[in-house]
Amino acid sequence: MVRTKLNRLTAMLLSFIMILSSFSALTAVETEAATDKITLELNDTNIKWAKTVTFYEPFSKKNYTHWQGQMRHTLRIKETGKVAYCIQPGTYMYDFVQQVRPTLSVGEADAWDALGDEKKSAIKLIMYFGYPNKHIYLSGTDAEQEIATQLIIWEIVCGYRDPNNYNLTDDRFAKGMFGNSYEQNQGVFTAYDKIVDSMIGYNKIISFSTPQSRNAPTYTMNWDGTKYTVTLTDKNNVLSKYTLACGNPNVRLTVSGNQLIVSSTEPISGNISVKARTTASSENNNVIAYGHFNSEIQEVIDQSTSDLPDPVFAYLNVKTQATGTLKVQKQFRTADDTDLKNTIENSVLYNTKFGYVTE
Repeated sequence: MVRTKLNRLTAMLLSFIMILSSFSALTAVETEAATDKITLELNDTNIKWAKTVTFYEPFSKKNYTHWQGQMRHTLRIKETGKVAYCIQPGTYMYDFVQQVRPTLSVGEADAWDALGDEKKSAIKLIMYFGYPNKHIYLSGTDAEQEIATQLIIWEIVCGYRDPNNYNLTDDRFAKGMFGNSYEQNQGVFTAYDKIVDSMIGYNKIISFSTPQSRNAPTYTMNWDGTKYTVTLTDKNNVLSKYTLACGNPNVRLTVSGNQLIVSSTEPISGNISVKARTTASSENNNVIAYGHFNSEIQEVIDQSTSDLPDPVFAYLNVKTQATGTLKVQKQFRTADDTDLKNTIENSVLYNTKFGYVTE
């Protein structure tokens, strides 16, 4: 009897200790993860869809519909008040299983990872020119600019806009917001159009270059009497957006308007590569994607940092015109030459000047 009571008491103590340990461990995990979680809030606007639009969300592989007249909302991160952009259009922001608005974790962004590098790069560029980290002037209200940015992100996510050249391949989102004749929500449309134009311009390379070094064109610097030089004109008018560099210290690069002047005071052996890259770019990007363990809950990307898009590169080669050698050799006359005059002027190349010409 005593042994039974002791066994029960021991079991109760062990259970109590395990509960305390579990509670402590759970508290520690929640505290540690708290900084990586966000809560989203909807910011109401009075902007309505112009017509009903049904679209396909590739991550959940489902069709969704926005109905004509529905209000458009914008997302805010509760903890910071910053903008969050949806990358799963039509997917719920409410957990119907748990009956709560979920918190999203930075470590569970499966939908963002599934987009691939090309779509990710395009979205970073949209956020670079869009609201609020815009590097261009956008007219209209903040809500109009934000919705324009969100629409273009959705077009990239759903495959309705090419992620490389940014051309529109399916206009269902655009017509859903602006109407068949693009007559509604003009404030949103103006910002939408400006962001797309800026994206296309950012991706445009210098007209006398190529985006890959392997097929870069080669230009010849000709001798002008003091140096080898060539002047190249950029017909795309984007030269000022690029920083240029050349590994040969003898080659000088001078930009004047839309012209690049390449020069060298010394002849160059072979072709020399000149590399250009967009100046407003960096490989150190700061886009933060938030997700949820439940794939029915949409993921978002964080616009709280001033992220920079991936750089655009351009290449060309330069060389100097072909050079040769000139050899001058004195021909001695034989002793029995009757015309030989015994003077030093006829024995050496005395006071003689030489020159050469090329084609």
